[in-house]
Amino acid sequence: KPVARGSAIPVSIAIAVLFPVVWFIERFTRYLKPDDPLLHASEGEVHQMAKISAAEGSILGIEKDLIQNSLKLDDICAADIMTPIENVFSFSSDTTIEAAFKSFRGNSHSRIPIFDPAKPKYWTHLIFSRDILYAMANDRFQIKLSEIARPIHLVSADMPGHKLLDGFLKRRSHLFGVKNESGMPIGVVALEDVMESILGQEIVYEKEA
Repeated sequence: KPVARGSAIPVSIAIAVLFPVVWFIERFTRYLKPDDPLLHASEGEVHQMAKISAAEGSILGIEKDLIQNSLKLDDICAADIMTPIENVFSFSSDTTIEAAFKSFRGNSHSRIPIFDPAKPKYWTHLIFSRDILYAMANDRFQIKLSEIARPIHLVSADMPGHKLLDGFLKRRSHLFGVKNESGMPIGVVALEDVMESILGQEIVYEKEA
C-alpha cells in the first residue's frame, strides 16, 4: 500500500502537468486536418487493385468479380437489363380474381403489371401472385384485381444501375416498370436483374436448371 501511494503521487503530478500539453496538441491538430482525405483512389485504380489482390491471393476471384462488376453499375441503365414489354405478362384492372388465377396458374410470375382497360398501353398498378392466391383461398373469386392491386413505380429507361439498386432498397421493392420519354411503359426491371449484373451471370432457379 505505501508503495502504491508513493507511485500514485508522481503519476498524478505527471497527469496534471501534461494535461495542458495534451489539450493544446489535440486542439492544434484539428486545424492541421485536411478537409479532404489524403488517400483516395479512382474507380480504375480500385479495379486494378482488385485484380492484383486476386492474382496475389489476398482476395478470392469471385470477390474480385463482385468488386469490378459493382463498379460497372453506373455504366448500365434500366433499358440494358430490363425485360421488354413484349415479354411481360400483364392483366387488365377489371379482371376478376378467378380469371386471373386461371390465366397465370403454372407460370413463375410473382409480380404482374396491371393496366387500365381504357388505356391498355399504360400500367397503373402491380398485383402480387400471392395476393391472388390469398383471395382465391378466401373465396373472393369475383372481385376485381384493381381492388387489391398496389401502385407500380416507374423509372426512366436511362436510370443507371447503382440508382436502381438504391431505389429497390429504399422502396423495399423487387420490381419497377420502365418508361420512355413519353411516360409509356417499355418493360420491367427487377432487383434480380441488378444482382445478375453484379454477379456477372444469370440467376437460374431449380425448375429452370
